[in-house]
Amino acid sequence: MNVDGMNLCIGCMHILDDSDECPYCHMRIKNYKPGPRYLLPGTVLAERYVLGKSLGSGNFGITYLAWDKILLVPVAVKEYYPADIVSRDIIRGTDLNIYVNDKTEYDKKLNKFIKEARCLARFSNLDGIVSVQDFFYANNTAYIIMKYIEGDSVKKYVKAKGKMDGQEVLRLMKPILGSLCKIHSTGLLHRDISPDNILFQEEEKLVLIDFGSARVQDAVEQKSMTVLFKRGFSPEEQYRPRGKQGPWSDIYAICATMYFMLTGKVPLDAIERMAGEILKPLADMPDINIPIKAKEAIMKGLNVKASDRYQTVSELMSDIYDGQEIAVKSYKYGKNRKTAMLICFLFMVFIFAGIIMGFFKKSNKTEKENIPEITPYASSAPYITEEPIQPVQPTIIPQAEETDKPVKTEKPKKTAKPKKKETKTQEPKKTEAPQKTYAPKKTQEPKKTEAPKSSKKTKRSDGFIGIID
Repeated sequence: MNVDGMNLCIGCMHILDDSDECPYCHMRIKNYKPGPRYLLPGTVLAERYVLGKSLGSGNFGITYLAWDKILLVPVAVKEYYPADIVSRDIIRGTDLNIYVNDKTEYDKKLNKFIKEARCLARFSNLDGIVSVQDFFYANNTAYIIMKYIEGDSVKKYVKAKGKMDGQEVLRLMKPILGSLCKIHSTGLLHRDISPDNILFQEEEKLVLIDFGSARVQDAVEQKSMTVLFKRGFSPEEQYRPRGKQGPWSDIYAICATMYFMLTGKVPLDAIERMAGEILKPLADMPDINIPIKAKEAIMKGLNVKASDRYQTVSELMSDIYDGQEIAVKSYKYGKNRKTAMLICFLFMVFIFAGIIMGFFKKSNKTEKENIPEITPYASSAPYITEEPIQPVQPTIIPQAEETDKPVKTEKPKKTAKPKKKETKTQEPKKTEAPQKTYAPKKTQEPKKTEAPKSSKKTKRSDGFIGIID
């Protein structure tokens, strides 16, 4: 398959040479025959993802291996394709659109498909849970882009190599059990745990996939849960539409998966056990090298009756791993999280209201402070008494300037009585005082400084020449 000049293997997305067989996955491209409803290799979705081979199909869709043209990495693409209500042109193989037979049922299942994408995105940071990278609509359907896990499923591995070491099983399953415990704390159930939905990673870790059957556990859902089961791995309540399902249902499935890994055999079906068939207990298998307490814990999780099983994964882990119980309070998304969000919202509202109240109080205070500053100018007595004083000064200053002019100083001759003031002007002591004669502001005593009738000139010690009548 040629992608941007690279010859990629449709089976593993490694670069190929000229040979027909891939040196990595040993797949012969010519021998690949896709299913009748599968999209063909080389199909491009969203102008980004180039499809390779099909990885499998389930209740809601088909999963493909694909190549991301932007990030240049392989990804897993899950297409929403409920085969019982949709169809596709399989004769020519060129029409990518799907055709819906039952629109109501199609939309109902599409909502579940979208819910799977949201579940994966929500729990992508948990150990042992596959991460979602993208979601989009195309071809009258929807697609989920997930991280590609390049490894075999537990089912394929056990069938090829036989049962697994007991201690290795406990080590590999611990992260999945811990993540499942946190998922249950949100009220969500996986409902499809089985060896073919658990994959090996390159780092010798296991990853749980396929949340397409996940449902929220509540009173309403218990009345209408879809019948979904896998023989040997599903509890008896999942065979019944009104079966009461809960964390104990996933506990049965994961314990059945661990039983399969330890023994290499599929456990007896729950319905067969209800009819009287007995499942061989792990305690009777001395070759399985795990503690007896762990064996008993797995068998308790496999009880047919739901009330006889563990009710939480935390309890199961406590017995399997000798008291190492996982804490889940820090990851709860249920009522506690909603309550915390409500409290935070109310707290922010109160803060915002306080800011607004403070602003209005400050505005009112400013207005009240501005009003008294204006009224004193109109009603206070000190300001009224000071206003008449200021016009007096301009009247005095011009008179001082006029007295300095010799022409205007002769005006007093018309009103003054020179004969009565002869004795006053002849006094030498008063004429010798320069301050009285030159002080311009003392204009009220002009008669003391001038002798208009005098014809004789006298010279003072400071050089001033006066006129004496």
